[in-house]
Amino acid sequence: MQMARTTWLLEPPSVPEALADLPGGDPGVLPQHLIDEPLRVVVPIWEVSNPSPFNPALVEVYWHGILADTKTFTAPLDPDRDLVFLIPPDIRLKHGTFDVTYSVRIAAGDTVHSTSRQITVDLFPPAFTSAGRVLIFDVASVTDDYLQANGDVLMARLPAYRTPSPGDEVVWYWDSTPSAGRQAGQARVADLVPPGKVSFSGQLLRDAGEGTRYAQFVLKDYAGNEVWSGVAELDSRPLPVPRVLPALSVLNASGAGMSQSLTALSAFNQGVTLKVPDNAVLKPGDRGVIRWGEAGQPGFREQPFGQAGETWVVPPDSVAPFLDNQVALSYRVIDVQFREYHAAPGQLRLTQAASLINRSVQCDLVEAGALSLRAALDRGAVVKLAPWSLMQPGQTLKFVVSGVSANLQPVNHTFAEGWVVTQEQCVYGVGFDDDPCLHIPAQALQSLRINEVFQVDAYLSFNGSGQWAATPTFKKLQATLRR
Repeated sequence: MQMARTTWLLEPPSVPEALADLPGGDPGVLPQHLIDEPLRVVVPIWEVSNPSPFNPALVEVYWHGILADTKTFTAPLDPDRDLVFLIPPDIRLKHGTFDVTYSVRIAAGDTVHSTSRQITVDLFPPAFTSAGRVLIFDVASVTDDYLQANGDVLMARLPAYRTPSPGDEVVWYWDSTPSAGRQAGQARVADLVPPGKVSFSGQLLRDAGEGTRYAQFVLKDYAGNEVWSGVAELDSRPLPVPRVLPALSVLNASGAGMSQSLTALSAFNQGVTLKVPDNAVLKPGDRGVIRWGEAGQPGFREQPFGQAGETWVVPPDSVAPFLDNQVALSYRVIDVQFREYHAAPGQLRLTQAASLINRSVQCDLVEAGALSLRAALDRGAVVKLAPWSLMQPGQTLKFVVSGVSANLQPVNHTFAEGWVVTQEQCVYGVGFDDDPCLHIPAQALQSLRINEVFQVDAYLSFNGSGQWAATPTFKKLQATLRR
């Protein structure tokens, strides 16, 4: 009797429901929801396949060496219908990786076996390595400050678990109740960045509101077995704290906010000291900038600061342009995300600059308290000012002659308005070069009553803007007008 021959030539069977193989993972992972269902196995058609009643073909399918299904064919095959086999669930209820094979025996007595298709049955969900099975945060309370300092993201680390495998997936949640309702993210564990950490966006936290919030996750392996974590509890305060930025205050000044006032003498004896209010809301990483005046103005300055309560002494050369005038006070705060917050505006008026100047209007033609009209018309009565403290090129002057007319009516005549101080005059004084523009106008003198006292007042615009104080800056020149 001739013995049947056995060879190993046939291609492996296919298992359509098996998941695609992942690099480094188990082969042919079977989805968990199919564990209790018959498993389809498809046998590929072999090369010489022409069964008949006289030439039958026997196909047997094996689950790890155990016969699972068999069919005998005595007619030509329809591969899509005839070569589908079922492996019952009761013989594959063990955890592990198993070989699925088949054999074909033809009438000649030859039995041909296939190579195997490995299938993995995963019956066990991931298991945590310790009692700690909750997300691990580095803070117990998350605030807007924390989010700004950490890229508007809250990170949490997954607890360790046994036998992590390719295809493991994590879904994490954030909600106002311990029941997982609001999904925060989903990813393959291998794809997490940074490794092993999940992220909660600042916007998600803000949308979820403030108060006690609960974080948890579900860990699923590639087969679909899952395990739920415990619930982590955090105090969530992600909404921005309102920025309270009151106006700058000026030490030793009267008033507050937009109505602060300081005498020029005090400004230069004690300095102008600006203070950021103690109750200004600044956060870690904030940068602040104090502004003295407006950009483009003479004397404009900016000064950085880092926290509430800081003070800054304005340099004297930046104070001078604002004497007998008002200066805008402001500051702004820039957070770590480069958002700007502007403080309430403030304003300081620097008054009584004349007390600081201490100079008088002079005229060489005034002798013994009298001015000769005839001499003034012949030679010109030039007004002079000796150099004064804080004198700078670009400052401007105006002069006003006042008195009474022949019929006792008031006379006021302005001349040399907007006259610009030069560098040379900062050394020698104003009018010492006998500039005709600084002569008291003949028309003004001729309109005055003879033998009556008149005066010449001088006003200084420290910033050259042509804005004049309500009172003269210099001591007045008084004289009696004679013929």
